Amino acid sequence: MFVTMRQNYSAETTIYIPPDLAKDSDGPSESSYATFLNQQIMAILHYDTLSETLQQLRRQGVVWGVPGETERQTVDRLRSSLGVQRVPDSYEILIQTTSANPRVAAAVANTLAQTFVNQVSGPKVSGGVNREATLLLEK
Repeated sequence: MFVTMRQNYSAETTIYIPPDLAKDSDGPSESSYATFLNQQIMAILHYDTLSETLQQLRRQGVVWGVPGETERQTVDRLRSSLGVQRVPDSYEILIQTTSANPRVAAAVANTLAQTFVNQVSGPKVSGGVNREATLLLEK
């Protein structure tokens, strides 16, 4: 009897989020920055961010969906393939994904990071406050 194991590939990218983006009136504290980073992680995993990522992937010719699957199901499946967390003792968020195809894994991680950066670098960030784009991607 033979057992066939499906090979999965992992890809990761990081987003640098400077502490001055989390400033409160008295300057950033570690607890306020940690809270801010957790909010950013939730924004990365938000339905709108993942839906936009899927649209960008389709434009790149990367197929993530399964025939007959709804958009919600595809987003949920994408979310379940992701690992998004703070890099300890840093100002970075790590985005990891796995796929049977290494090119798809890389495209998903990089496109999600770029989609998030584009969303937060727009003219309105954090309750309508205008901010300069200061997030950086590392691939």
